[in-house]
Amino acid sequence: DAARLPFADASVDVCQLSLVVHELPPAATRDVLREAARVLRPGGQLWLCEMDFDTPGFRDLRANPLLFSFIRSTEPFLDVYADYNARGLVDDLVDLDAFAEVRLCAATGRHFALVADKRSPSDASNNGATRVDDRRAETAMPDTHLRTWATSSE
Repeated sequence: DAARLPFADASVDVCQLSLVVHELPPAATRDVLREAARVLRPGGQLWLCEMDFDTPGFRDLRANPLLFSFIRSTEPFLDVYADYNARGLVDDLVDLDAFAEVRLCAATGRHFALVADKRSPSDASNNGATRVDDRRAETAMPDTHLRTWATSSE
């Protein structure tokens, strides 16, 4: 259970979530983020990689009702996640008030990477506010995923 880890408070250097958040409703995601903040040492990092519905590939996919319904049949929270996406994650991380900085960048043409640094006692900059550095637009990559609706002759 990622919301109840068997680790002591402030006992790990890194927590990693890779393609997990889209499988959860936002309330469960908040529980997992809260637990990551609990077990991370000051200065530790949360590493997260997830689908980015702000990219053209996922926007096009979601705009195709037939194709998106096939995908959604195995991903029960996909519509909810598509609306929550990176903005909801960042808002929830900021609301936790446990992280000094949250950085995002493109990881592929359809995914983003996020690194959040847990606040340490020496983090006095920004008056305790969480700095957010979203570079997904500057680091955007071409969408090289297989176009499942295209024929092999395209």
